[in-house]
Amino acid sequence: MELLVPYIQYVGMLIPLIGLMILLRKNSGRAASDLMLSSVGCIIVNAGYLLMLKMNSPEAGMVALKFEYLGNAIFYAFFILFLIDYFRLRYPHWPFWIWGILQAFEIFVLWDDKHRDMIFQDTDLKQMDFQLSFAGGIDGVDMEEGALYIFRIKPGILYVVQYSIICFALLLLVIYTVVRIKRTHVHKERMALMRLEASQIIVMFAMAIYLFVADMNFDILPFCASGALLLIILSVVKGELFNVADAGRNWMFEHMQDIFLITDSMYGYLDANAYAKALFPELEEKSKNERIPRELYELFITDQAEYHKGGHCYEKTITPLMEGKSVQGYCLLLMDVTQTHQLVEELKGAKAKAEDANQAKSAFMSNMSHEIRTPMNAIVGMTEILLRSEMSPQQRGYLANIKNSGNALLTIINDILDFSKIESGKLEIVNDEYEPMSILNDLSMIFLNRIGEKGVELLYDIDKSLPNKLYGDSLRLRQVIINIMNNAIKFTQEGFVKLTLKVTEREGDKLTFLISVQDTGQGIREEDLGKLFQSFQQVDSKKNHGKEGTGLGLSISKQLVELMGGAVGVRSTYGEGSDFYFTVKQEIVEELPAAQLKQRNRKAVSGYFTSGDLDVTLRKLAEDYGIFYMEYDEVYRMAKEEGFFAVDFLFTDSAAYREIVPEIFSAKTEDNTICLLQNPMTEGMEMEGVLVVNKPLYSLNFCQILNREELGGFDQTDDYMNFTAPQAKILIVDDNEMNLKVAIGLLQPLMMQIETAESGKQAIEKIRENRYDLVFMDHMMPVMDGVEATKCLRALEEEYFKNVPVIALTANAVVGAREIFKRAGMNDFVAKPIEMKEICSKLKTWLPKEKIKKQKKTDAGLLEETKPKDAPLPEIEGLDVSEGIKNSGTRELFFSLLGDFYKLIDMKATKIEKCLADGMVRDFTIEVHALKNTARMIGAMELSSKFAMLEQLGNEQDISAIAEKTPETLALYRSYKPILKSFGQAQESEKRETSREELVSILRRLRRSMEDFDLDGADAAMKELEECRIPEELGTQMEQMRAYVADVAMMEVMELADLMVEVLEK
Repeated sequence: MELLVPYIQYVGMLIPLIGLMILLRKNSGRAASDLMLSSVGCIIVNAGYLLMLKMNSPEAGMVALKFEYLGNAIFYAFFILFLIDYFRLRYPHWPFWIWGILQAFEIFVLWDDKHRDMIFQDTDLKQMDFQLSFAGGIDGVDMEEGALYIFRIKPGILYVVQYSIICFALLLLVIYTVVRIKRTHVHKERMALMRLEASQIIVMFAMAIYLFVADMNFDILPFCASGALLLIILSVVKGELFNVADAGRNWMFEHMQDIFLITDSMYGYLDANAYAKALFPELEEKSKNERIPRELYELFITDQAEYHKGGHCYEKTITPLMEGKSVQGYCLLLMDVTQTHQLVEELKGAKAKAEDANQAKSAFMSNMSHEIRTPMNAIVGMTEILLRSEMSPQQRGYLANIKNSGNALLTIINDILDFSKIESGKLEIVNDEYEPMSILNDLSMIFLNRIGEKGVELLYDIDKSLPNKLYGDSLRLRQVIINIMNNAIKFTQEGFVKLTLKVTEREGDKLTFLISVQDTGQGIREEDLGKLFQSFQQVDSKKNHGKEGTGLGLSISKQLVELMGGAVGVRSTYGEGSDFYFTVKQEIVEELPAAQLKQRNRKAVSGYFTSGDLDVTLRKLAEDYGIFYMEYDEVYRMAKEEGFFAVDFLFTDSAAYREIVPEIFSAKTEDNTICLLQNPMTEGMEMEGVLVVNKPLYSLNFCQILNREELGGFDQTDDYMNFTAPQAKILIVDDNEMNLKVAIGLLQPLMMQIETAESGKQAIEKIRENRYDLVFMDHMMPVMDGVEATKCLRALEEEYFKNVPVIALTANAVVGAREIFKRAGMNDFVAKPIEMKEICSKLKTWLPKEKIKKQKKTDAGLLEETKPKDAPLPEIEGLDVSEGIKNSGTRELFFSLLGDFYKLIDMKATKIEKCLADGMVRDFTIEVHALKNTARMIGAMELSSKFAMLEQLGNEQDISAIAEKTPETLALYRSYKPILKSFGQAQESEKRETSREELVSILRRLRRSMEDFDLDGADAAMKELEECRIPEELGTQMEQMRAYVADVAMMEVMELADLMVEVLEK
């Protein structure tokens, strides 16, 4: 038996050592640290006991005994601390301080052999294999080699006190553990508690045996300590103690900045985190299962959702802790929502401010619309008038660009305004009857113009069953189609853009149609598809840099479609193309199809195209309408061999038409038609015996061709103005003189009797004195606006005032405009800029029918006949007059520019010389650049080229060359002064005669404005001065004054004004 004892001790050391390694990997808090230190003590106990067994002298045995006692002190102290910390028991700290001091004193006494009897009163050396006692101590005993020895100890006073305290503490912990076992129903926790209970009993059992059964051959305390640790380590390994997830939850429990409290099913305290103890300090004194404070108890049993304490607001949540179907406890969570409440209040304030800002934005948008549309009305209107006049193709192209640019700007303005109205939920859907095929026909010209010279084919595929007339918001439908089509055209450089309209559902008088736009453009990456319908977004912005657009079009389109009860979507393959589609629900007004054939018998068609897409389109149309399609090769064979034109209609395009062989034309008769498809915006082929058809080819023009009806071509302004009304009296009311000029100019071909008024008050006075057939009333005017004026007019007693048609003119895209005007008594409204098609439609609707005269075709040239013939061009030395007029736009503007050019010669030449003298090369370059352009504008081509040369030298910083060439150029520049003097004087003579006193007053006002740095006042004074005829002796000073005011040269302006006043007062 004695041979097994050392191995038992080896095992006794190995168990706590393994346990120590396992615990080091767990890193699970204070209780684990206590258990690790207890394991260290256990290792020391077993090592000391093993050394004592193998002692080779009594002195060595005593040293081993001291180490064993030290290990016991460490083991028991931290074993008890482990149990207390694991159970989270609250305890006063002073007993542990006393126990620590006592342990330190005992260790001191143990190492001091003089006072050792306070711990060991007597020690007998005993060999384990036979009973041999050495009375009188251990000194002088001879030790046998290989024998095992132990000490039989008689405890001293300190020994008894220490182990009595340990036994008492362990007894209390055993009792507490039993109570916990009874209250716990969770299997894993119950097993852990039972192992802890067994480990405590093992240690107590060993101490009892050691204290009360003194005569033993073997000290069981070291081995029992290892056994107790073995049970605890098993719980750790099985995850019953110090589980990593539990450690994580414990960490979260302690560190989350919310209040956690856990109770048992009877509201007894189990656990709380640090924040709970800080808010409720009384929890610090509570032990497990002790009743929680009254304040907390009321939180559990009442329904209050929030709890207020210490200036904070907490949101309460109580969660029952269930095991099976029974409640085992409760978890109270108090979340601090003080900042959230403050944030909510701040958000309410911010929301109110945002709503105010949104209202301000809406007002700004409305005013912006008016302010931008008013000058745009003048630009687009005047361009429309100029386009009616005779001019060169180049000039017509310039004007067309101006008009297109103006319309593009209006589109952007409309997008921004629509987005604002959609954002505020105030966009109107205005339903009315409309003809869908007419819209598609009108839009085709817009799309063809947009395509221009691109190698892109415009295709239509329109359902042949599309009703002739529908009820819905045609304006918004048109807007969505334009937005999507323009995007497709913009990003497609070759291939086709195809608009498809298909009726998908019919139910009674309602239908749903699907509109899709397919293109062969660059396509869209899958990751960018989500951005498409977002506001102010353009996908692949790097690649598409430079392409115009606000990024609002698709966002607005999506919301418009949804407002009309539909949905929008997209399919796209990057590098191949895209397919945008949307559905719209509309009501049927007229069931009859918009495009249908009158007769189908004996009709045959063929096609010869360079575009395969056009061939596919024609074949599908023939199939849809039951028309026989003959291959072109067969048509050619029959024409060549039999001299017979085998089809009624041969469709072709411009490029293919040139390749049609003579045999085809020879076989053609009057019953056969060659249909030439072309883009009217870029192609203009007119061939005798050929029917020219505007692209795209689709159901409407296909049926018109086969029915041999007149084709509905591109609607030009003159087509709307197919009437005159010479007996009609019209009043146009607008506070803007330019708007009145535009309106009069636009309506001039209709030969109506037009009068104007510049305010609402003046309009009412004129209407009282005259009997107008129609009144166009501007909406926004100072003092009395159009709405107020109309209300005053309707309030007059006579029946005429209540019935005379009043049409609002508005550049303000206000929400609910139609209702506002209707309530005021207006009959209709026209948006600015004025569109001739719309205003002519209103005139036909509201003018008395007897005063409208349909214009005969022979009247079309009436306007041209009444135009004054242009006088022969004058010859002006050094100028290419025809080039100057072409560059200027009109003869009148050319002559006006000559006067302006004359007035600036001295001032500009002097300024260039000054820049050169001061070495200001950059300013010099800017000046000659400007003169290069103005010289070319008036046709001074030689002078323009010389200024261009100086500009190049300035850009190259070649100062020596500049100094050499400038005098020659300025001499040529100054030579134009005598040549152009008559034009400058003529321009001056057209100004109003002004007294010297008035000139002095204007100059002094100019000087004061400059002195006060009132630039607006200075501009106003200078503008007034320019309208006055200046005495000849002040001509040079006036030229200098223009330059000084333009440069905001304050001192020079004031000095020159004083000089001019002095001359005038002499």
